[in-house]
Amino acid sequence: MTSSHTPTAANHLLDQAEKAASGLQASVRSTASEAQSHVDDAVQHLGSRLTHLAEQVGHLSREGVHAAQSGTRHFGERMHDASDAAQGYIRKEPVKAVLLAAGIGVVVVGLFSLLVRGNHRSR
Repeated sequence: MTSSHTPTAANHLLDQAEKAASGLQASVRSTASEAQSHVDDAVQHLGSRLTHLAEQVGHLSREGVHAAQSGTRHFGERMHDASDAAQGYIRKEPVKAVLLAAGIGVVVVGLFSLLVRGNHRSR
């Protein structure tokens, strides 16, 4: 009798194993689908954050260029004003202007000679 029950018991065990395997496959598919959904959400969120970051970098870059252009323009205006003031001083006081230029020349040559002499000593 035991031999007639064995195939039935084995069939029952095989059916149970197949049901368990099917359930496990369904669970794995569901988990994989949920994981893929989370990955897709993360990629979409990361993409939107990177786009926002790129927009901010572009905005800051444009602000930097604008500030540099403004600074250059301001510097040019200041140099033009200084040039006008120097020309006015030279017209009003030509002798003082020549003496001042000569004094500045002497100071520049003196500093240059100190630098050159300092470089020769350090070798």
